[in-house]
Amino acid sequence: MGQFYASGEVPQPVYKFDIRAQTDGVHFARAEALPFKDNTVRSIIFDPPFLDGNTRGTKTGKMPTRFSAFPKVSDLWAWYNLCLTEHYRILKKGGVLVVKCQDVVSQRANFFSHCYIMNAANAAGFYAKDLFILLAKNRIRGTWKEQTHARKYHCYYWVFTKQKIGVVNHLLNLRGGVTF
Repeated sequence: MGQFYASGEVPQPVYKFDIRAQTDGVHFARAEALPFKDNTVRSIIFDPPFLDGNTRGTKTGKMPTRFSAFPKVSDLWAWYNLCLTEHYRILKKGGVLVVKCQDVVSQRANFFSHCYIMNAANAAGFYAKDLFILLAKNRIRGTWKEQTHARKYHCYYWVFTKQKIGVVNHLLNLRGGVTF
C-alpha cells in the first residue's frame, strides 16, 4: 500500500488486495483474477510491478531488492493486458481505473510502459481521461559505470474510464463528427 493513504487525505479503499499481503486489512488476490462479479466495481487503483529481469540476489541496484520483477518486459506487459481485461470486466460502465506505472530501462533499452499501458487500455475499451506525473522525492542511485538513458525519477498515474469507444470514434466526437 506504500504511502498513498498515509496522509489521510485520500480515503482507504473498501477492498485491498495483494499477492503478498503484509498489512492488516489487505487480502490475497491476483490482479488478473479478482473476486468480483461483472460490472460491480466503481473504481480501482492499480499499482502493479514495473521491473523486469531476474535480479534478486544480484548486485544490480536497490530497486530489485525492494520490488518484485518479471523475467522479461514482454512478460510484464502481457500481464498488464490480463489485468486490464479483468479490470474492464469488473468495472461498471463509467467506472474509473487509476494505474500507477513507471517506465524502465532494461538491458540498455528504454521501455515506455506508460505508453504501452495507454494503448492496451484503449484496446481493452477504456478511455484515457487524464495522466498525472509524480516526481520522486528520493533518488535511488544505480551501480552501473556507464549511463545510456535518462534515469527515471518519476512515475505516472493514468486515469481511465470504462466506455466502449474506439480511438477513431473518440477523435470524431471531439471534432463534432459522426460516430459509426
